[in-house]
Amino acid sequence: MPAPAEVLKKSVMGLAVTLLFFAAVEGVLFVVGVTPLSDRADPYVGFAGYSPLFVESTAPDGSRVLRTSDAKASWFNPQRFTVRKASGTTRIFCLGGSTTYGRPYEDATSFCGWLREFVSAAHPSREWEVVNAGGISYASYRVARLMEELADYEPDLFVIYTGHNEFLERRTYDRLLNTPEIVRNVGALASGLRLYSAMSDVLYPEQDVLDTELDVVLDQSVGPEDYRRDDTMRDAVLEHFRSSVERMVDMGRQAGAEVLLVTPASNLRDFSPFKAEPSPGLDAASVARAGQLAASIADLRQAGDFERAAALADEALAIDPRNADLLFLRGRALLGLGDAAGARAAFIAARDEDVAPLRALTPVTGIVAEIAERRSTGLVDFEAMMDAASADGIPGDDYFLDHVHPSIEAHGVLGLAILDELVAMGVASPAPSWGDAAIADISDRVVASIDEAAHARALANLALILCFFFNQYEALTG
Repeated sequence: MPAPAEVLKKSVMGLAVTLLFFAAVEGVLFVVGVTPLSDRADPYVGFAGYSPLFVESTAPDGSRVLRTSDAKASWFNPQRFTVRKASGTTRIFCLGGSTTYGRPYEDATSFCGWLREFVSAAHPSREWEVVNAGGISYASYRVARLMEELADYEPDLFVIYTGHNEFLERRTYDRLLNTPEIVRNVGALASGLRLYSAMSDVLYPEQDVLDTELDVVLDQSVGPEDYRRDDTMRDAVLEHFRSSVERMVDMGRQAGAEVLLVTPASNLRDFSPFKAEPSPGLDAASVARAGQLAASIADLRQAGDFERAAALADEALAIDPRNADLLFLRGRALLGLGDAAGARAAFIAARDEDVAPLRALTPVTGIVAEIAERRSTGLVDFEAMMDAASADGIPGDDYFLDHVHPSIEAHGVLGLAILDELVAMGVASPAPSWGDAAIADISDRVVASIDEAAHARALANLALILCFFFNQYEALTG
């Protein structure tokens, strides 16, 4: 029998040879250009090309500036900043979708515009550049692709508000859905190895390739009719969202910038689901019965008989528990009865069961908050803020213009909350002159600058969109 020392020696030698072999393989793959999955732009989708958001030009004074590309004018606000950041300047990029953009209005009344005014007044000893890089309909993976560009522009801080647009574009996630879960879990640990990455490319070569610009589902249809319930796809989208937010935190840190995440908020009380489908497996008779009950619930609620409406809603949901319209009707009935907690739970369930999920789902806000805590980024819990500010703790038309776009007042509240978080992060330090009077002065100035005619046109266009493509009830009565 070999001595223990001899066995140990052979084991160590075997391990060393194995490690040297894998190190050699990694070296060969490095030479031939294999990039680890963890270092790739996006492990789930590729892009057919990239058109930069900002292009360089010469200002009238001869300085070199970066301005919003004309090719991006349909999706982004016009912005401009110098190529080389001036000494004593803090450069902030606000990223996200149409909420960041300021829809249905523009930059000046977005939370970015409010933040620009607030931070300049609160900390006047520094120069502040707040660049609105919110893209209409941009989902997190497109925001992350844009951030790759912005990371080269001397950023000091990225403010990221994303999560509402994750289901707008068609993707298949063949690589993700065809990979067993245990392999995905091991892969998360091994994704930094070139050997694992090369094997993954051979076994699961398919990757969605998206157009350079948006091609959203709703642009290819008459509305939410093209959406179908797909729980597997939903889980894949959420996993992709997590990956995108993680990558954005990584990119910010690698660029030497701070990152501040914002939880997305939405209209729960006054915006019904875009599309409902019966629960899986229901027979035709059950679907018909649930539909009859839904019509009765609506009539009873209109008549003010909330108790009977709530009872019928419970009966209908016992038949069809995942029907988003039934959940919304239950929320309305419970609200009429004064049961705010029950109504809130029903409204949240209605949003999460919406088959055309154009409001951030509950897991989305949880992902944002979890990443912020684990990665020690800044965080503004806008969802919780809107809950606290709204009647009965249920956000509605008091702070939202439609399903997700905040009112001008709510944008101002968010801008001020972001400033408070910047102070907590040590990015800004308010001067003694900063206080309620300065905030009121800025608020008056922003409101006074509003072009009432332009805003009326924006609201009219919003109503048309809602009426013809989404939810006629809110457009006609909201």
